[in-house]
Amino acid sequence: MNPSSPTLTLHYIYEPFCARSYGAAPLVESALAMSHVRVVTHGTAPKPRLGSMTHSLAMRELALRQKMQLLEEARQPFGSAYQQGVLSCDASADTCPPAAAMLAAERVATAGWPMLRRLQAAYFVDGRCITKRPEVLRLGEEIGIGAAAFDRAIDEALRGLPDHLAQTRELIADLKGEGYPTLAVGMGAHFFKLPVDRFMGQPTMFRHALEGLVASA
Repeated sequence: MNPSSPTLTLHYIYEPFCARSYGAAPLVESALAMSHVRVVTHGTAPKPRLGSMTHSLAMRELALRQKMQLLEEARQPFGSAYQQGVLSCDASADTCPPAAAMLAAERVATAGWPMLRRLQAAYFVDGRCITKRPEVLRLGEEIGIGAAAFDRAIDEALRGLPDHLAQTRELIADLKGEGYPTLAVGMGAHFFKLPVDRFMGQPTMFRHALEGLVASA
């Protein structure tokens, strides 16, 4: 094993408004701390959110309870603002998809992952509407990205977003992925999915599993 090169690539396919994707984020962070693991993120387009008028109040309340239970099991924080207000942030009003914001942050400041984590916390904890560009620019400033450069990078990312989403869909099809998030490992010519639910809320156990794979490479 070459000590200077990653021997394993972890692919994280996420949907920005998906509670399970947020719940799995600590697993990805545990991988980022490993010197022999490279993490590649793949964003997807958001599904219609629970605030959509096409969903009944009963359906929204049921889905919200399920999300809160999942986040408790994943040991991820969520706030009352999320429960009370952010669900009304209509997907049809998207002006800056979070996936584009992450790509832009990576391009302008090599800060794609910190941007995604800030977006997730803003949505699930603070109840902020992360589809609005002014809000996204404020979040960028909160992690140290200048608004003007970030704004230009978002424009570039939006132009390239259809290709990014198409590549993500191809990867999901190749993996026979079922839902979000999907975690997959690439080791040389080998490429396989990891059981997200087995590790949810257990980042240390997940890291040990990756360490075992690295040791066998």
